[in-house]
Amino acid sequence: MSRDNQPISLVIFGATGDLTQRKLVPALFNLHRKGNLPDQTRIIGYARRPYEDTFRDFLQEAVEEYEPKTFAGEAWQAFAEHIHYVQGDLKTDADYDGLHEALERIEDGPAHRIYYLATAP
Repeated sequence: MSRDNQPISLVIFGATGDLTQRKLVPALFNLHRKGNLPDQTRIIGYARRPYEDTFRDFLQEAVEEYEPKTFAGEAWQAFAEHIHYVQGDLKTDADYDGLHEALERIEDGPAHRIYYLATAP
């Protein structure tokens, strides 16, 4: 938990890409499994693909493939509750308004935000 017990939102731009599948989400899942990820952490994926309903399944398949030794179904279910997805294009200004609205809804109050750019240069 952060020192002030405020929730944390980790927004991953380019969340459907290879870096997120191979490195970011497996690392975050392992932190969760070991009890080193604060309970009030939210992971928000942001990308162009229409994965609103299937993003958690998409990431689960990636973790099962790239980290099969550490994957645990029950732990994944608890971790997956913290995962959200917002569809948007980095080049479209209006899509950032949609991200802002989604974050307000997901956070339901003050939160620290971390933005991670898993995008092409």
